Formats: sequence, structure tokens, C-alpha cells
Amino acid sequence: MKVVWLACRVPILCIAALGLAMTSCASPRSAKKPSAPELTSASALASTLSPGQLDATQGAIVQVTRRVQATLDMRATSDSQAATATAAAQANQLATETAITQATAQAMAAAQASWPPILVDPFADNSLGWPVGRHEDEALAITTMLSGGKYLWTVVDAKHSNSYWNLVPANGRTFSDFYAKVKVEFIRGEQDGHYAYGLVFRHNNDDYGFFGLRNDGRFTVLAVFDTGIYQNIVLRSSAIRSGQANQIGVRAIGSDFVFEINDQPVWRLSEDFPPGEIGLGVEVMVKEAEAQAAFTDFEVDAPK
Repeated sequence: MKVVWLACRVPILCIAALGLAMTSCASPRSAKKPSAPELTSASALASTLSPGQLDATQGAIVQVTRRVQATLDMRATSDSQAATATAAAQANQLATETAITQATAQAMAAAQASWPPILVDPFADNSLGWPVGRHEDEALAITTMLSGGKYLWTVVDAKHSNSYWNLVPANGRTFSDFYAKVKVEFIRGEQDGHYAYGLVFRHNNDDYGFFGLRNDGRFTVLAVFDTGIYQNIVLRSSAIRSGQANQIGVRAIGSDFVFEINDQPVWRLSEDFPPGEIGLGVEVMVKEAEAQAAFTDFEVDAPK
């Protein structure tokens, strides 16, 4: 288990100040200072204008006002059009990404259709050698147990935020290409999304990927290298069924990965993970978070 500390890089904003040089020109001492012109009031000025001149002046003011308003209207329209264009571009990008994810998932599913199950565990017993009992270090403490066909994980003491724990079966093996799936059900805990339970894949020393569910309708995808989080995807998905067990799956061929919730592809990832073990894990985002989840129906399919 490793603790990940996330550092936030704050961009530095550089502001250049422009210096204004002011020059004053002094008149010769012999020059006589001109007298200031007398100001004429608006009413006095208006009284000196003919009706035709006054109408022309007022018409010019109206024209200028209209031009200013037209400019403001054009700017508002331009801003609205820019916002609409940005929203449309984002929607198109999301639609394109969704189509690519679905196409990739279909291609992977077709290629993996003939792969046999290599690891199957309904958690009726502990034939795969899953760790049970209390697991603790300076950042996190959890307990695990098998009961009634469920592998129960309970976070009992989260001493640091952004900590995690991964467990793999003793009788597992190393995988490169695979299709792994398991069902996750939240038993207790606040509906705040401060923890995620799910699958750990390509686990090799301090490198691994993680795909898990939060109890607030979101999922998490992590790419971790040498204990550092290089990708952290957190998104909401309508594929998650609230208040019941959800099946999550990871399909992997080479450096391509597709993530599924209840057989629906929700995300894809390209990452150069080395071959590694497949297991289960929990990520805790805040201190003092306590929660329990149950894993059922663990399976890994892979080529012989």
C-alpha cells in the first residue's frame, strides 16, 4: 500500500507595467501668460443656436447613441455566439469520444470472445488465497473478510487523504491481455463519494491501473507509476445503478484499455503498463472516512 500526495502546481501570472513619460514645456519668462477662455453654459449655447442648428445637434446625439448601442448589441451577440460554439464543440467532442469508446469496446469484445476464464471466484471459499484480517500502515487501516459469498472490505481508519490499498490473490498470476470483472456493492458509508472500490490491474510493484466506483454516481480511473498518479479521471455515469450491486469490467489488449459498467463502455485509456497482477483496491480521498463495500463474482478471462 502506498500513500499518494497530490501536489498542485499554481501557474505564475506575469504582469508587465508600461511606464508613461510625461514632458512639460515651459514658456519663456518674457512670454505673457494667455488668459483662460470664458466657458459658455449649455443653456447659453443653446440660446445662440437656431432651431435648425439645435435639431441637427440633437439628431447627431441620437445617432451616436444608436451607434454605441449597436456596438454593444454586436458584442453581446458575438459573446453569445462564441459560448454557443464552444458548447457545440464540446458536445461534438464528447459524441466523438463516446463513439470511439464504443467502437473500441466492440472490437475488443469480439477479439476476447473466445478467451477462457482463468480466474473465477464467487467468494464461496478462499481458494484463491485473498488476504483477510486487518491491514494497516501509517496512512490507512482496513479489514477484509469472506462471508456469505461476499468479500467484505471495511475502511476503519483513514489517517491521511489520498491514500489507497491494493490486494491481489496469492494464487493469482501475471496478465498482459485480459478481461476482468467484478461486482461492487456499497454496504454502508456516507453518500459523499470520498472513497472508491474497484479493480486493480497490471499491478507491478508500484505501477498499476485502477477502475472503481464511488457511492455518489461517479467512477474513477487511475494510472499510477512509481506511486505517482499520472492520470486521475472522475466522471459521472448514468450506467451506475444506485443502491444495488454494479458490475465493473476492464478490457485490455496491449496498451489499450476499455472500462465498462454493467456491460456499458464508459471510458477508454491508452497507457504503457507492464504486465502485472489483477486484484481489488480501495482509494480514500479524505481523512476519517469510514465505509464498507462487498465484492462478488470476480472473474478474469485471458488467452491461453
